[in-house]
Amino acid sequence: MSSVAINDLHYYAFGAFVMARLTGFVNMYPMLWKACIMSSKAGNLRSNMYFYRQQGSNDEDGKIVLETKGDVGAYNRANRSMHHFSENVPGMLLCFPLAAYVFPFPSTVLMSVYAIGRVMHQTGYTKVQACLCDSVSCMLLLFAIICRGTEDTPWALVLL
Repeated sequence: MSSVAINDLHYYAFGAFVMARLTGFVNMYPMLWKACIMSSKAGNLRSNMYFYRQQGSNDEDGKIVLETKGDVGAYNRANRSMHHFSENVPGMLLCFPLAAYVFPFPSTVLMSVYAIGRVMHQTGYTKVQACLCDSVSCMLLLFAIICRGTEDTPWALVLL
């Protein structure tokens, strides 16, 4: 335990906890919208991650697109946000341990900003809005690793 305290690894552990809770939220949030559009007795229909509709009046000019209106559209967007998370989280998972090793507290703060940004993205995207907070915090972590700020470099300058 003394090595944890000496190396400030409790911050890293908290950042890992934040990421674990974020992952749970991102994966479960679409279920709130699923409950709005189908009952638990819907059977195999519940396995659909997206719902589509035909755009156009006939087969020749009709295109199959994601439904964007109402609760079905919100469900589709919540699932798209979940997929955005799975596409973008590897960079954060790679950068966080490296940055946390050098800058434990600031990295944990940025992990928390990332988590808040992802929640804002997913909840906002269901309302056709998005937030870039998650991308910005990930870029700041990468920048911090690249700059390798020293004890003489204030964190404010590293983040600029």
